[in-house]
Amino acid sequence: MNPITRIVFVGIFFCKLTLGSQLPRIESEHKLTVPVHKTEAVWKYLSERFTSIENNPLVKIDKGFSARVSEEYFVDTYYDSPGLQMLDRQSGIRFRRRFIPDNPSDTKHGRALVQIKLNRKGDKVENRTEYKFDTVENSIAAFKAGYGIGMLIEGEKNQMEFFNRLNALEIIPSQLKAVITLEQKRRRVYISKDGTSFATITLDEVSAKRFFKKVNLTEIELELNEIAYTDSDINQRNRMEHINKILKTDILDAFPEIKVDQTPKYNKVMALFEDSIPLFNFLIGYFG
Repeated sequence: MNPITRIVFVGIFFCKLTLGSQLPRIESEHKLTVPVHKTEAVWKYLSERFTSIENNPLVKIDKGFSARVSEEYFVDTYYDSPGLQMLDRQSGIRFRRRFIPDNPSDTKHGRALVQIKLNRKGDKVENRTEYKFDTVENSIAAFKAGYGIGMLIEGEKNQMEFFNRLNALEIIPSQLKAVITLEQKRRRVYISKDGTSFATITLDEVSAKRFFKKVNLTEIELELNEIAYTDSDINQRNRMEHINKILKTDILDAFPEIKVDQTPKYNKVMALFEDSIPLFNFLIGYFG
């Protein structure tokens, strides 16, 4: 093995050793803030327009597009350091639980996972890096019992990868604590292309309680399928992004009061609390 090859080999080995083998997914989504009082009107529009054969703007482009609707519930607990480093970075570390009340036999009902979501410096504003970690079978019970978020992850190897990624972010894993829990009623339009998942239009009704205050917001997420987008070349990504922009333009034309806002939900909710409770972020960061 020549010296240059040896250096490259060692570098690859070191990266796998320190940051693990999990490949990141690229999340590409447009985030739109909806006035709360417009929630039901917006859902009526989304569910009727994009499941229609006659009116769906995507079907006019390609008859291979189709859509279906679903309703799910998510409970997301966000973790952060005492100094709220992830909040400052507009990124997130969360423990997510997913429920599908109208179809409890669905394999995704009751599923839980741990996620790290990071802004991608130098990339498009709608793109973020996401790492997903499967959780132990009793993760919800372990969470309620007060176990640290790392202990909710299945397998020692995955736990170590999670800790190494935190270290790369200069976050001390032992200092992470639950900061806020977001409850979401999530209504979705699942869009397929020739029978394969392509994108989702999600209407999220978000609520959170802390101390004596409750806050609410409604948001639309226009998200391309992560796996398809991540695995695509630049030309295919551009085509997928073009379709997502068509969806965004259609919705904004129908509801001019809806605003584009790429700020993560974690930051939006914390800002609502900070507006209502003086020094909220300081109190929550250092005293829990």
